[in-house]
Amino acid sequence: VLLAGPPGCGKSFAAGRIAAFLGWPLHEVQASGVGSMWLHETSRRMAEAFDDAAAEAPAVVLLEELDALGRSRSDGNAPTAEEVNTLLRLVEAAPARNLLVIGTTNRPDAIDPALRRRGRFDLVETMDFPDEAGVADTLRALLQDRPHAPSLDVQRAARSLARRPVSDAVWVVNEAARLAVRGGHEMIDDLMLARAVQALT
Repeated sequence: VLLAGPPGCGKSFAAGRIAAFLGWPLHEVQASGVGSMWLHETSRRMAEAFDDAAAEAPAVVLLEELDALGRSRSDGNAPTAEEVNTLLRLVEAAPARNLLVIGTTNRPDAIDPALRRRGRFDLVETMDFPDEAGVADTLRALLQDRPHAPSLDVQRAARSLARRPVSDAVWVVNEAARLAVRGGHEMIDDLMLARAVQALT
Protein backbone atom coordinates (compact mmCIF):
# COMPACT_ATOMS: atom_id res chain seq x y z
CA VAL A 1 0.00 0.00 0.00
CA LEU A 2 1.30 3.46 -0.88
CA LEU A 3 0.00 6.43 1.14
CA ALA A 4 0.59 9.64 -0.81
CA GLY A 5 -0.04 13.18 0.35
CA PRO A 6 1.48 16.43 1.62
CA PRO A 7 3.68 16.55 4.73
CA GLY A 8 1.66 16.45 7.94
CA CYS A 9 -1.51 14.97 6.46
CA GLY A 10 -1.30 11.89 8.70
CA LYS A 11 0.28 9.19 6.54
CA SER A 12 2.44 7.77 9.33
CA PHE A 13 -0.43 8.11 11.79
CA ALA A 14 -2.71 6.17 9.44
CA ALA A 15 -0.12 3.41 9.08
CA GLY A 16 0.15 3.19 12.86
CA ARG A 17 -3.63 2.90 13.21
CA ILE A 18 -3.69 0.11 10.59
CA ALA A 19 -1.07 -1.81 12.57
CA ALA A 20 -3.00 -1.21 15.81
CA PHE A 21 -6.25 -2.38 14.19
CA LEU A 22 -4.56 -5.57 13.01
CA GLY A 23 -2.80 -6.03 16.33
CA TRP A 24 0.51 -6.46 14.49
CA PRO A 25 3.88 -4.93 15.45
CA LEU A 26 4.94 -1.91 13.40
CA HIS A 27 8.50 -1.71 12.06
CA GLU A 28 9.43 1.73 10.74
CA VAL A 29 12.16 2.06 8.12
CA GLN A 30 13.34 5.58 7.28
CA ALA A 31 15.68 6.60 4.50
CA SER A 32 17.85 8.46 7.01
CA GLY A 33 18.13 5.30 9.11
CA VAL A 34 19.17 2.85 6.39
CA GLY A 35 20.93 5.13 3.93
CA SER A 36 24.70 4.85 3.79
CA MET A 37 27.50 6.18 1.62
CA TRP A 38 29.20 2.78 1.75
CA LEU A 39 28.70 0.32 -1.10
CA HIS A 40 26.12 -2.43 -0.33
CA GLU A 41 25.48 -1.04 3.18
CA THR A 42 22.06 0.48 2.39
CA SER A 43 20.89 -2.78 0.81
CA ARG A 44 22.15 -4.74 3.82
CA ARG A 45 20.35 -2.46 6.27
CA MET A 46 17.07 -2.68 4.33
CA ALA A 47 17.26 -6.48 4.25
CA GLU A 48 18.04 -6.53 7.96
CA ALA A 49 15.01 -4.35 8.71
CA PHE A 50 12.72 -6.74 6.82
CA ASP A 51 14.33 -9.72 8.60
CA ASP A 52 13.63 -8.08 11.97
CA ALA A 53 9.98 -7.58 11.00
CA ALA A 54 9.68 -11.16 9.68
CA ALA A 55 10.92 -12.43 13.04
CA GLU A 56 7.75 -10.95 14.56
CA ALA A 57 5.40 -11.76 11.67
CA PRO A 58 2.67 -11.10 11.00
CA ALA A 59 3.90 -7.52 11.06
CA VAL A 60 3.65 -4.18 9.27
CA VAL A 61 6.72 -2.65 7.63
CA LEU A 62 6.40 1.11 7.22
CA LEU A 63 8.74 2.55 4.59
CA GLU A 64 8.84 6.28 5.30
CA GLU A 65 9.70 8.58 2.39
CA LEU A 66 9.59 5.83 -0.20
CA ASP A 67 10.59 8.39 -2.84
CA ALA A 68 14.00 8.60 -1.12
CA LEU A 69 14.43 4.83 -0.71
CA GLY A 70 13.10 3.92 -4.15
CA ARG A 71 13.63 7.04 -6.25
CA SER A 72 13.39 6.53 -10.00
CA ARG A 73 16.65 5.14 -11.37
CA SER A 74 16.45 7.65 -14.23
CA ASP A 75 16.88 10.46 -11.68
CA GLY A 76 20.44 11.77 -11.40
CA ASN A 77 20.14 11.82 -7.59
CA ALA A 78 18.64 8.32 -7.41
CA PRO A 79 19.92 5.53 -5.18
CA THR A 80 22.02 2.87 -6.88
CA ALA A 81 20.29 0.28 -9.04
CA GLU A 82 21.34 -2.33 -6.49
CA GLU A 83 19.42 -0.55 -3.71
CA VAL A 84 16.23 -0.24 -5.77
CA ASN A 85 16.53 -3.87 -6.90
CA THR A 86 16.98 -4.98 -3.28
CA LEU A 87 13.87 -3.05 -2.29
CA LEU A 88 11.93 -4.63 -5.17
CA ARG A 89 12.92 -8.13 -4.01
CA LEU A 90 12.03 -7.39 -0.39
CA VAL A 91 8.60 -5.99 -1.28
CA GLU A 92 7.79 -8.90 -3.61
CA ALA A 93 8.77 -11.46 -0.96
CA ALA A 94 6.88 -9.69 1.83
CA PRO A 95 3.49 -11.49 1.47
CA ALA A 96 5.12 -14.91 1.75
CA ARG A 97 6.78 -13.72 4.96
CA ASN A 98 3.45 -12.46 6.41
CA LEU A 99 4.48 -8.83 6.10
CA LEU A 100 2.22 -5.95 5.08
CA VAL A 101 4.36 -3.21 3.52
CA ILE A 102 3.11 0.38 3.66
CA GLY A 103 5.04 3.15 1.94
CA THR A 104 4.57 6.87 2.48
CA THR A 105 5.52 9.65 0.08
CA ASN A 106 5.02 13.32 -0.63
CA ARG A 107 6.16 12.73 -4.23
CA PRO A 108 4.64 9.62 -5.82
CA ASP A 109 5.91 10.79 -9.23
CA ALA A 110 9.52 10.43 -8.03
CA ILE A 111 9.19 6.72 -7.18
CA ASP A 112 10.78 4.22 -9.55
CA PRO A 113 8.06 2.93 -11.93
CA ALA A 114 9.05 -0.68 -11.16
CA LEU A 115 7.87 -0.18 -7.57
CA ARG A 116 4.40 0.82 -8.82
CA ARG A 117 3.78 -2.32 -10.87
CA ARG A 118 1.33 -5.11 -9.98
CA GLY A 119 2.23 -7.01 -6.85
CA ARG A 120 4.24 -4.11 -5.45
CA PHE A 121 2.89 -0.67 -4.49
CA ASP A 122 -0.08 -0.95 -6.81
CA LEU A 123 -2.66 0.15 -4.23
CA VAL A 124 -2.33 3.92 -3.83
CA GLU A 125 -4.35 5.92 -1.32
CA THR A 126 -4.15 9.70 -1.78
CA MET A 127 -4.45 11.60 1.47
CA ASP A 128 -4.98 15.26 2.33
CA PHE A 129 -5.38 17.31 5.47
CA PRO A 130 -8.43 15.99 7.33
CA ASP A 131 -11.79 17.75 7.38
CA GLU A 132 -13.71 18.34 10.60
CA ALA A 133 -15.07 14.79 10.75
CA GLY A 134 -11.60 13.35 10.10
CA VAL A 135 -10.04 15.48 12.84
CA ALA A 136 -12.77 14.43 15.27
CA ASP A 137 -12.05 10.76 14.54
CA THR A 138 -8.32 11.40 14.95
CA LEU A 139 -8.83 13.13 18.29
CA ARG A 140 -11.01 10.27 19.55
CA ALA A 141 -8.34 7.76 18.52
CA LEU A 142 -5.62 9.77 20.27
CA LEU A 143 -7.72 10.17 23.40
CA GLN A 144 -8.31 6.43 23.73
CA ASP A 145 -4.98 6.14 25.54
CA ARG A 146 -5.53 9.19 27.76
CA PRO A 147 -7.95 9.54 30.70
CA HIS A 148 -10.59 12.03 29.58
CA ALA A 149 -14.07 13.16 30.52
CA PRO A 150 -16.75 10.99 28.87
CA SER A 151 -18.61 14.12 27.75
CA LEU A 152 -15.54 15.75 26.19
CA ASP A 153 -16.58 18.05 23.31
CA VAL A 154 -14.23 16.72 20.64
CA GLN A 155 -16.26 18.26 17.82
CA ARG A 156 -15.58 21.80 19.03
CA ALA A 157 -11.83 21.23 18.90
CA ALA A 158 -12.16 19.52 15.52
CA ARG A 159 -13.75 22.63 14.03
CA SER A 160 -10.65 24.64 14.91
CA LEU A 161 -8.23 21.99 13.66
CA ALA A 162 -9.94 21.10 10.36
CA ARG A 163 -7.69 21.23 7.26
CA ARG A 164 -4.57 21.45 9.40
CA PRO A 165 -1.73 18.92 9.73
CA VAL A 166 -2.54 15.86 11.85
CA SER A 167 0.52 16.69 13.93
CA ASP A 168 -1.47 19.68 15.25
CA ALA A 169 -4.15 17.34 16.61
CA VAL A 170 -1.45 15.17 18.22
CA TRP A 171 0.10 18.24 19.83
CA VAL A 172 -3.28 19.46 21.15
CA VAL A 173 -4.02 16.13 22.86
CA ASN A 174 -0.52 15.99 24.35
CA GLU A 175 -0.76 19.60 25.54
CA ALA A 176 -4.22 18.99 27.06
CA ALA A 177 -2.73 16.02 28.94
CA ARG A 178 0.16 18.18 30.18
CA LEU A 179 -2.28 20.86 31.36
CA ALA A 180 -4.31 18.23 33.21
CA VAL A 181 -1.20 16.93 35.01
CA ARG A 182 0.03 20.41 35.88
CA GLY A 183 -3.40 21.31 37.26
CA GLY A 184 -3.58 18.16 39.37
CA HIS A 185 -6.55 16.77 37.43
CA GLU A 186 -7.09 13.06 36.79
CA MET A 187 -8.44 13.48 33.26
CA ILE A 188 -8.61 15.82 30.29
CA ASP A 189 -11.73 17.99 30.32
CA ASP A 190 -13.20 20.56 27.92
CA LEU A 191 -11.29 23.44 29.50
CA MET A 192 -7.90 21.76 29.01
CA LEU A 193 -8.72 20.78 25.45
CA ALA A 194 -9.90 24.33 24.64
CA ARG A 195 -6.78 25.86 26.22
CA ALA A 196 -4.57 23.51 24.20
CA VAL A 197 -6.32 24.49 20.97
CA GLN A 198 -6.00 28.17 21.89
CA ALA A 199 -2.27 27.77 22.62
CA LEU A 200 -1.79 26.22 19.16
CA THR A 201 -3.80 28.77 17.22
